[in-house]
Amino acid sequence: MNFTITEKESIDLSYMDLIIDGDKEMKIEMLQLLMIEPIEEIKKLWELLAMNDYDSIAKVCHKMKSTLAFVGNDTLTNINFEMNRIADSKINKEELKDLITLFETLFSKLLIQINNEYQKLAS
Repeated sequence: MNFTITEKESIDLSYMDLIIDGDKEMKIEMLQLLMIEPIEEIKKLWELLAMNDYDSIAKVCHKMKSTLAFVGNDTLTNINFEMNRIADSKINKEELKDLITLFETLFSKLLIQINNEYQKLAS
C-alpha cells in the first residue's frame, strides 16, 4: 500500500467531541494524552522493530487504534492498520520500517495541530 502525506493533512476532533459531550476539562486531558501517548508508542515501535518482535509491534498497533480514532486522521489510521497487517504477517521488515517512519512524520505534523487545539483550550 502506498501512502502520501499531503499538505492538507489535519486532525478531526469530532469523534472526541462526541465522546466528551462538551466537557472542556476532559478534552484538555485527552489532548494532553494525544501529545504524549503516540510519541511513546512510536519509540516502542522502533525498539520492537530492532528486536524483530513482530507480535509486540502488532499489539502496539492494535492498542493505538482507539487513540488514533480521537486524532481523526484517516491517513494515520490507515498507516497504523498497514503496520499491524505487516507485523501480523511477520515479513517485510523494510516496509514496516518505512511505515513507522511515515507514521512518525505524519504524527509529528499533526502534533502541531493537536498542540494548537490544546493551547486554545488551556489558555
